[in-house]
Amino acid sequence: MPALTDLDELRSRAASALDLPPVRIVVDDDAARAMEDSLDCTGLLLLGELHGVRQTPQLIAALIEQLDIGVLALEWPQQLTPTVEEYRRTGVLHDHDLLWLGDGRLTPGHLALLRDLAQRDPAIGLLAFDSWGQVPDLDGASPWTARDHAMARRILEGAPPTGRTLVVAGNAHTLTEPTANGIPAGAWLTQTRPGLGAIRINYGDGTIYNLGTRTLSGREQPIDDYRVRLDDDRLLLDHPARLKPTSPTARTSSRSPTLTPDAEPATRPAYVSDLWLIANRPPPPGTEQCRASVGPLCGYSSRGRYRTRMSQPAHAMRPTKYRTSGSQIATGASEPSGLLAASVIHTGTRARNARVTPITSATSSASIRRTVGTR
Repeated sequence: MPALTDLDELRSRAASALDLPPVRIVVDDDAARAMEDSLDCTGLLLLGELHGVRQTPQLIAALIEQLDIGVLALEWPQQLTPTVEEYRRTGVLHDHDLLWLGDGRLTPGHLALLRDLAQRDPAIGLLAFDSWGQVPDLDGASPWTARDHAMARRILEGAPPTGRTLVVAGNAHTLTEPTANGIPAGAWLTQTRPGLGAIRINYGDGTIYNLGTRTLSGREQPIDDYRVRLDDDRLLLDHPARLKPTSPTARTSSRSPTLTPDAEPATRPAYVSDLWLIANRPPPPGTEQCRASVGPLCGYSSRGRYRTRMSQPAHAMRPTKYRTSGSQIATGASEPSGLLAASVIHTGTRARNARVTPITSATSSASIRRTVGTR
């Protein structure tokens, strides 16, 4: 599926998405009680999704209607709030770099839903609880855990226990117990608000768009209805329809930027980026750099194992730090273990050239794991 790269097209798709048919969700009695208990006790209910499914905004709309939700909390960067709130008030959508994440979190359907929710009486509020920038340190925790802790803190600050807030995030973040990734936002939230409930969407087959089109294989047994039910005290939302990929919002560059070790730094700040450490085979002999195409801003490499986050503008960093440019992964010479330095930055920014510094043999795998954590 081609990405939406034009603001006018995004506006047009958002306007047409208002006409999508509503979804009807069947809720079992015990599941209804569990959801109400969560909202009554904590003011929150979590919904764990896969990013990039076209039907997700319709599911959110149905849950808001059935549960009398007052605030919708989304895993969107909080820096987008002024832009999105103006769109909700006026219908005018101004451009912003973070509209083009490309990972399926933000779609025309979401924008249409938010506009509709703002027109209700009373209006349904919006809370964007992610942030694009450096993740605060958290007592030696991995960046993944620290990010989820920060998201949980913003939710607690923006969603009082006396309200009714539906929190929608990737299903790795809505789990209420620690996982192999670390401590998810759901687990942090339950420490402060015990009794929190989390719905996990039970998907079938189909395709999604998350930094590229992906095919999923789901249940063996087909189901007939969108249905919320309890399964071993866990809330599940059965998704009967074949998954359809959303229209991705992702800008790509028609011309790859130059990446050379002695390139001049950008004259204006590049936008915040994720820095990726990639474990893959060394580049060919005599090759100082090799490239692998990724999605804008925060693409995943099929070989990626470690990651950390970088928040400084490319031109503000010292030569000993990693540099980023374009929508390419640039890798330098590898150490014997095959660890390479890699980074990526959104092509919609003003950075066009940047230095790349490889991990050297003095950088051990163990120190990278301690610094970056695993995913």
